[in-house]
Amino acid sequence: MSGSYHIRLPGENTRRGEPHPTWISVGCVLVVGLPALGYLLAEYLLQLNFQRHYVYLPPELAWPPFAPYLLVKLAIAALSLLIGTALFTSVYGLIWPVKPGKYDSPDMKDRLPKIKKWR
Repeated sequence: MSGSYHIRLPGENTRRGEPHPTWISVGCVLVVGLPALGYLLAEYLLQLNFQRHYVYLPPELAWPPFAPYLLVKLAIAALSLLIGTALFTSVYGLIWPVKPGKYDSPDMKDRLPKIKKWR
């Protein structure tokens, strides 16, 4: 049903409360900390690669002379940001699972009946 036909009663509050300060700091860590940590990890992995030669990096990747291997660093940082966010989301989902709402179907108690195969 569309919200355009909803009549707001006087005294009805539709705004949510303020978020807890802990969640504000967690959001700050996710927005600022994970990309910075990803860039530092990329910097460390590139230095380790130059010392031990794990992966061949062609000299064309050192293109901008003022910031060599910048695109490689940004790609590694983006990949580590993706992995870090996935890990954080998975741990959060394991600690606080989503509770079904009033419109969700209940869990099935019995298994589905077996369907007979025609020969």
